[in-house]
Amino acid sequence: MNTIYIKFPCSLSELEQIQRNPESLLNFLAMEPLKADIFDALKDKDGAPTVSNMKISQYNFDFLIGTFRLNFQVDRQFCCADTSACATDYIDFKYHYHGEQFFAKGEFLNWVLDN
Repeated sequence: MNTIYIKFPCSLSELEQIQRNPESLLNFLAMEPLKADIFDALKDKDGAPTVSNMKISQYNFDFLIGTFRLNFQVDRQFCCADTSACATDYIDFKYHYHGEQFFAKGEFLNWVLDN
């Protein structure tokens, strides 16, 4: 299990905007470092995996604390076989807001079936 942290400056009015429209949280995230953290957590690097189609769901809040789920796809392109693959996954985050900062912590468990 890998722990992923998110932190960014956020005014109270921006937090209220996120609470009204949870998908707008994506506009505040530093995407490349977040995608790199997810990539690093993947056990299988075959097919040059890339992270795409990020979405926010299951957003819950109680004023300055809450939870959300970050859904995403892991796309793979296998050059030798000229095939591609895609898998959906998610990370559940808990967040809190303090001092005009948004802090979130999520645990990513990379499910790998090994027969």
